[in-house]
Amino acid sequence: MKFAVGEEGPSGGHIFWVNASDRTLPHALEAAPRGWYTGSRPWGGEEGDDCQMIWCLQPEDLDGIHMNGTAIGMGSSNYEKIDSAGTFCAPKFQIQSFMGEEWQLPTLDELRLMYENLHTKGLGGFDGSQYWSCSVFVAQYVSSWNFDRGEHMYTFHDTCLSLRPIRYIEWE
Repeated sequence: MKFAVGEEGPSGGHIFWVNASDRTLPHALEAAPRGWYTGSRPWGGEEGDDCQMIWCLQPEDLDGIHMNGTAIGMGSSNYEKIDSAGTFCAPKFQIQSFMGEEWQLPTLDELRLMYENLHTKGLGGFDGSQYWSCSVFVAQYVSSWNFDRGEHMYTFHDTCLSLRPIRYIEWE
């Protein structure tokens, strides 16, 4: 199957990155469609808005997973580190509960591409000003991307930020 950045993906979201030849990486990346989250909103927001929540409760929950991957395709490895550290990552739990196991938080580089290839072109219906990644910097801080200013941020683990899941589309 052929993909193009900005087009609708197989799950109704938008394709935000396409890999033409490197079979060690996914073939394409798809951002979940706006309105993916239909659960309660303890931190506010309207139905259809991106879900907002903290990353985790305790800073020590990040001890075993700091300096994990930021590159394209590193999300699965990051999730393995989160699981092996026994960390309860609230965004990971919400995404898997509402979207299934194939969806995940983007890495920092994937989040940047989502910003550059969708948000700056008016695609994807992003309403949050800052989004979580699955890339942990050091204990207490997780990498995020500010969609208002277009910049990488190191964010304290219990700050309430927006979520937009992605999924890897593998080669056929």
